[in-house]
Amino acid sequence: DLFSLGVVFYELITGAHPFRGDHDAAVIYSVVNEPAESLATHDPSLPDALQIIVDRCLAKDPENRYAGANEMKAAITDLKSDTQGGTAGAFAVNRGRGRRWLPMMAVLVLVLSSIALWKFIPNRTGVETTEPAIAVVEFNDLSGGDSPNRAIGMSGLIHVGMVENSVCRVVSPSYLQDIRRRLFEVERGPIEDSQALEVARESGASVLLSGQMGELDGKRYAIWQLTDTRNGETLAASRVEGGQLAALADAVLGGVLPELARQCGVEPPEEARSVTALTTADAKAYEYFIAGEVALGNRQLDEANQLYQSAVGRDSTFALAYFGLARVHQRWLLHGDAREYTEMACTWRSHLSIPDRMRLAAWGEQIFYRPVAAIEIYRELHTRWPDDKEILREL
Repeated sequence: DLFSLGVVFYELITGAHPFRGDHDAAVIYSVVNEPAESLATHDPSLPDALQIIVDRCLAKDPENRYAGANEMKAAITDLKSDTQGGTAGAFAVNRGRGRRWLPMMAVLVLVLSSIALWKFIPNRTGVETTEPAIAVVEFNDLSGGDSPNRAIGMSGLIHVGMVENSVCRVVSPSYLQDIRRRLFEVERGPIEDSQALEVARESGASVLLSGQMGELDGKRYAIWQLTDTRNGETLAASRVEGGQLAALADAVLGGVLPELARQCGVEPPEEARSVTALTTADAKAYEYFIAGEVALGNRQLDEANQLYQSAVGRDSTFALAYFGLARVHQRWLLHGDAREYTEMACTWRSHLSIPDRMRLAAWGEQIFYRPVAAIEIYRELHTRWPDDKEILREL
């Protein structure tokens, strides 16, 4: 952070970037290997103490930079005082030129004060940590490997149902994955039981929903568990049965939502909306869709297209699958097809959850070249779900 601030500081002082090159690779080489050009080459009247501050910020070795924002703030405050007082020696500066830096230094002092406070804030997502929140991790699939995406599909359905029938904030799955990547240096795959509690705590969630799913005597079942992230104690747990995956997810939600509402001190929804109504009633179509999402995430566009096509072939009202086709064709730069699939998704938008309807609306504005309207919707989405990096990516 202090290195980045040093770059901005240098640009404010000189109007030039400290590291230059004819192309990106040359700039990166300069950042890593070459010192920044001296401030004096841009303005010989600048005080030596200002050069010292910039040099410490832009030191290649982090050990040679300031230990923290407070230390840099103190150096700038001292320089500001000496400049105002006209101190001689290393801090001497032309009075006419010197005064123009004072407002900038004042602003930097305020910025550094904010950075110094920021390190003490435990949750940096912009979400208030005292707000009740739940983290949902993938259920362990004990039924075998015939459908490797079943666990992803189950957690996706539960997340959709949790958000739509919200009794508290639901942490974004992508944010949980980012935290797991940072804490455990694991790039892909489900969050393991041994990692889930620490990941949930780091996300600011007060409650963790985890579980297992399997099949016994031809019947699918799930065992869910709510855990208090503060002390690791189990708040509630139960075993439910269901036929298709959506029915199983609805059974889990039927048990979790009232208990979660009680923990959060709010009223549970009078009638929870089924995840089938928010996705598709065709289990196979949903399997195709989830596999398509995985393929799209891996940039396998041909495979993703085929899987989404299979999904809408089984359910012609599957809005999420049409939305997937729109994204694939937009990446192929087939704008006409992308708009056509977007319009199909909009036709069946009543089959979407609230955030998915808003995402689709923003995408529609974007793809029909109405960026101002799209930005407005994405900003509203970011306000409501600030830890969702997919929303930020689109914005």
